[in-house]
Amino acid sequence: MSPRRAPRPPATREEIVAAARSMVVSDGVDALSMRKLAAELGLAPTAIYWHVGDRDELLHAVFEAMLAELPTVRATGRTPRVRVAAVARAVRKQLIDHESLTALAHTLGRSAEVAFPAQVTLAREVSAAGLHGRAAERLVRSILFTIGGLTLLEHTFSEEPSHTPSLWSHLHDPAIDLGLLRAMRAPADLDALFEHTLDALLTAAFAA
Repeated sequence: MSPRRAPRPPATREEIVAAARSMVVSDGVDALSMRKLAAELGLAPTAIYWHVGDRDELLHAVFEAMLAELPTVRATGRTPRVRVAAVARAVRKQLIDHESLTALAHTLGRSAEVAFPAQVTLAREVSAAGLHGRAAERLVRSILFTIGGLTLLEHTFSEEPSHTPSLWSHLHDPAIDLGLLRAMRAPADLDALFEHTLDALLTAAFAA
């Protein structure tokens, strides 16, 4: 006669949130269902509701757990320009490295809670660099919109590669520089584009 298995101890709220978080990170926000999560944990769906409430409340709990572990964006470097550039790179890296958190924040309408601390750090460094008023505001927003736009493109390209280079490969236009035409036939290097745009923004801002 085989020995009886000891009954599985009841799952804790922390275990449920951790399992839901794993599901969100691996398969996306839409993949999370209470029934699927209950099966994963070997629980009845009612047990999930008892611990964390409904799916929306669970997603907020997952968001809080992920947000609490988000590294703080810090400036490094000795000169104002280098420090502003370091913050800009750190903000972009944070968005890329924590794509699941960004997507979840968007779903829950809590994107500002993720982005705002880094925006404050950038604004402080721009202010410390001696930029004021409208000039400072344009630099901060130009950097942030550049980061946001390129990150969105990067996410889009990862889901569906761009067909634009193949369109360029069929174009023969004597009015366009041949070197430019050849370069446009290759996929975009978003890292290089970011560095080029950041350098141009900082050069314009610090030359004023």
